[in-house]
Amino acid sequence: MSPALRQVEQNDRRVLAAVRFVDPVTGRGVEQGLTVRPVGDGRWFPNRSGLWVLRAEGVLDDHAHAFEAPPGGTVAGSVAVTAEVFDATGAFAPRRFAVAVPREGDDLLTPVDVLLVPAPSMPLRASWAAVRVSVAWETDGGHPVPIGVEGALVRLEAAELGGLRCAALTDARGEALVVAHGIPRLLPGTDADTVVRGTVEHELHVVVERSATDFDTGRRDALADPDDLWARRGVLATEDPAPFDLSVGGLHAVTVPIPRP
Repeated sequence: MSPALRQVEQNDRRVLAAVRFVDPVTGRGVEQGLTVRPVGDGRWFPNRSGLWVLRAEGVLDDHAHAFEAPPGGTVAGSVAVTAEVFDATGAFAPRRFAVAVPREGDDLLTPVDVLLVPAPSMPLRASWAAVRVSVAWETDGGHPVPIGVEGALVRLEAAELGGLRCAALTDARGEALVVAHGIPRLLPGTDADTVVRGTVEHELHVVVERSATDFDTGRRDALADPDDLWARRGVLATEDPAPFDLSVGGLHAVTVPIPRP
């Protein structure tokens, strides 16, 4: 071989999916301060567009170098690749998420949006409303001291404002923060005696996976996936506290006891 010629190793690999992490309050993408760790197979890395990209390593390996077309034999979206995301700034709590692969056609070029969950320490703006939620095992004669439940899903909804407002997970103390933005300062009244109002009715939904939670400590055995908890809420422990009104800048506190089995 001529000294002027060198063989260059080809290291091109096919990308299986891309994820855009989203601030659940503002709806904007979050590009800084995040770390993604695989749970099992797959390798994640950030690209220059602020997305996190999944490579075929240990999962769908036959797709790694198939650039013209994806190999056959695997149904689109039939493989769930799980990972965990962490935020170094402390504004968002860690959560687990899953991406269904292989993605084909236009779906391959469209990033999957994954909503981050606020941490209890998230800084609040004056134009937001917020609800601080405490989730704990229900006390009784044998357990007189409340024990916070970790990894409980807390969803804040307002039908008048389009449904889901924010979702969060409780921390090791059983505390969660859900935030509502965009509440109008003035709205038409709901009856003849109220011309205008500045509040909107909100609801909370709490979902707990008892089988993944220690009853003595309240700690969870692994990070929770809020999307998975909500999808399986029909077979998990759920509590729906009484609705309440929120206004711009309002702060509400709710304690939710979860019955022991």
